[in-house]
Amino acid sequence: MLGQLTESGDAPHYLVYLKGIAHVNSSQWQMAETELSRAIALVPPKSPLWFEYAFRLAFLRAYVGEWDTYHELCTEALEGFSDSTDSVILERTAKMCLFSNQSTIDAQSAGEVADRAFGQLAVGGMSTYTRLTGGIADLRRKNYARALENLEVVANAGIPRDKAANDIIV
Repeated sequence: MLGQLTESGDAPHYLVYLKGIAHVNSSQWQMAETELSRAIALVPPKSPLWFEYAFRLAFLRAYVGEWDTYHELCTEALEGFSDSTDSVILERTAKMCLFSNQSTIDAQSAGEVADRAFGQLAVGGMSTYTRLTGGIADLRRKNYARALENLEVVANAGIPRDKAANDIIV
């Protein structure tokens, strides 16, 4: 049914996005990349919704080896969101641009975005995800001692699970 609803060129972005996520959940990576690329093209550029779609699409493009479009997407995200005041957006922007050793994004620029996210959360409590991204940024900037420090903290703390998911399992 989702296929029928998204066949036309004027299908709503959210249905195209859901179709892409369904392909992800079925390990149909190339089809997922195609549908998520369609979905992101249907929303206003550099909007919060565009960022949500871009965050997921970046990892998928890297996974399927679409390096040129991965780099373009990361460049757009870095240009559009590096001035954000939202620590989650800053952390995710840096993470999506730096997680792969194939990234051609300037590690210093993306690392500064990670540092801003890190600095914002240092006051109110450090997010494990932000510390992980800080470690990745330090690794890419060849600051190995600081990277090791951050990544050891993450390894010792573990990645938190979603409380709602835990409630369902228990």
